[in-house]
Amino acid sequence: MNIWIINPYGSLPDESWRTYRSTMIANALVASGHRVTQFISNFEHRSKTFRNDCYESRSYGPNYSISIIPSTSYKSHISLSRVKYERSYAKNLIKYVADYEKPDIVILAEPALCYYNIILRWIKKDLKAKIIIDLIDIWPELFHLLFPKSLNFLANLIFFPLYMWRRRLYRSVDGLVAVSKNYQDIALKIKPFKPSHTDVVYWSIPENEINKEELISNKDVINLIESKGLEEVWCIYAGTLGENYDVKSIIDAGEELKKIYSHNRFKLIIAGDGPLADFCIENSDQKSIVFLGRLSSTDLAGLFRHCDIALSTYRQRSTVSMPIKAFDYFAFGLPLVNSLKRDLGYFINKMEIGINYEAESVSALTGAIKILVDDKDKRLQMKENALIASTIFSENLQYSKFIYVIENVYYGK
Repeated sequence: MNIWIINPYGSLPDESWRTYRSTMIANALVASGHRVTQFISNFEHRSKTFRNDCYESRSYGPNYSISIIPSTSYKSHISLSRVKYERSYAKNLIKYVADYEKPDIVILAEPALCYYNIILRWIKKDLKAKIIIDLIDIWPELFHLLFPKSLNFLANLIFFPLYMWRRRLYRSVDGLVAVSKNYQDIALKIKPFKPSHTDVVYWSIPENEINKEELISNKDVINLIESKGLEEVWCIYAGTLGENYDVKSIIDAGEELKKIYSHNRFKLIIAGDGPLADFCIENSDQKSIVFLGRLSSTDLAGLFRHCDIALSTYRQRSTVSMPIKAFDYFAFGLPLVNSLKRDLGYFINKMEIGINYEAESVSALTGAIKILVDDKDKRLQMKENALIASTIFSENLQYSKFIYVIENVYYGK
């Protein structure tokens, strides 16, 4: 089959980021004998910079190419300029692929609510291709976080058009894959897809990125690792430093744990960047609470190998179901202290790979970390369980399910 992947976001295989979902889908499809063209924007979401200033097609093997589509830029994640960005991507996509061989299947990454109306009819009527949604995030629900909980009724009214647009999109497509069971359940309430036309494909990370041991370049990380004592326990938070990630509770818990343990017994390590980076700097003593800032994937992987506990801390109203960072933590055998419910909370309980705590409760977060610091046997057993979880969520096992859905949709099974 000739398959297109439409998603303005993500990274190219030769960029310094972790392998993105679109590439993992493409690799699985190519390995199964299909041809893949991926369409990505020339504006990179995370760095907010342009990859290039024009259309470009790059080959990543005999049956895998990526077309870079010119788009406008944006600074704020929630803004009219971002809507303009997505719509410019969609319009230019149609413009630049006029001479391409028509696809049999189009995988459309969702959220696509701001631009799908530009391409939906084109895909179905002009290209005559079948469409499979790859549900990565749930945008209408996410936007409710802009309002206090007491004004949720107002958010329902304001975002009602988005829910209707999503309903129209899902009812127009032929299949759906989701990054979590919770997200799939939301989609199935809109359209009850045939069981063979839908599945959950967890994000995962490639095995070669887990096992690849490269030299750590960050001197702060090197010095920290060299200073670790035999009985010292490290707890790490790695990721975005924003309000939705309950960073303030992490710092408050760190302050409480300082009263219990010396810095030679326990360290809370924070690695990342974002709006609350300055807050972390101000509240880090670089002994018990260590702030390292943003690290490269190589430095972060090297650091993970020496950590003992990982944090998955989100606010109460978070819409996250199965965060990408969880797969990193599983791969490096790190027990999780987690505030999410949905998929991740379920797996932590079922597989005993950490402790779930009540979101935004500093005392609950502190208590959960303390249990794992004090109980080495529990910590080591959860480490083994996390490594087992990593095999269940492996790239090969997960993305083979994507191929199954695609082939069932195409052949009408």
